[in-house]
Amino acid sequence: MEEGGFIPRGHAGVGGLEVGVNLVVLVAQWFVEELEQVLTQGLASDYVPRRDTLKNVRGRIAPLPTARSIYRGQLAVEVEFDDLNVDTPLNRLLLHAACRVAAEGSLPSELCQRARRAARRMEGVGRYVAADAAATVDRRTAYCGPAVQLARQVVAACGRTLDAGGAWSRSFLIRTATPVEAGLRTLLRRELAPMAVEKHAKELPGTALKINLDLVFGGDKAIADVKYKLAERTWRRSDLYEVVAFATGFGARRAAIIDFSPVWAERLPDVTFGDVVVRHISWPFDDTMKPAESASAVVDQVRSWLAGA
Repeated sequence: MEEGGFIPRGHAGVGGLEVGVNLVVLVAQWFVEELEQVLTQGLASDYVPRRDTLKNVRGRIAPLPTARSIYRGQLAVEVEFDDLNVDTPLNRLLLHAACRVAAEGSLPSELCQRARRAARRMEGVGRYVAADAAATVDRRTAYCGPAVQLARQVVAACGRTLDAGGAWSRSFLIRTATPVEAGLRTLLRRELAPMAVEKHAKELPGTALKINLDLVFGGDKAIADVKYKLAERTWRRSDLYEVVAFATGFGARRAAIIDFSPVWAERLPDVTFGDVVVRHISWPFDDTMKPAESASAVVDQVRSWLAGA
């Protein structure tokens, strides 16, 4: 998803997930969406205690400072009063989280721009202090609740895992095949440069039929099809026949299927269909393997395959 530049589409449903170090971009997006809704309704104002020297009496007079002012010839009174404004701990927390998202270079630029626009709409909100993290909502500010929860997690750089948990989360839709395909294509295009790695469609002569290929390498020399599936112990006939048909349509003699498999699984043997040789390439994974390590393993397999090894 990160390589392909995909952010899952949001949905109004609410659920609970476990806090983790992954999917930080989701939390940032949810926060910005909730903050935009808060700003649409308007920032919550509250009475904030202030102390000031005024010419007119307002609130409670501070006797000693006022007497000193009068003795010095100043016709003013020192007063303590409650001032209604938006400079509240709740709003300072929201503004601070918005600034964190706006300044985070690893997040999508569009999301950072939305956070900056939201921050600019929060005029009158002061600088964040550590105590603001403990700000809570009441009945009057309940509409800010989801944004406040997510703001705390943005400040703490919390993400999510896909395990059930108690952290506020929005449900979302992921068209899994599209991000996986796009992510692998972006990864291979970068690592195999200057070789061209493209998605390509071709119309079969004399028909209205088109064949769409996920990966075409170096013109039409080699092609590959990405499958968001776990590898099995033997070739899937349907996938095998499909990639051979694609290779034949493109006039390529080398074809590959890219899927996913545990680290310990063995690669399936090459299969020859006439002039077409099909290679099995798999994204390896286990509980301890980092995504970057898996990505490197895929790139090495593709390089070896394209080199004829």
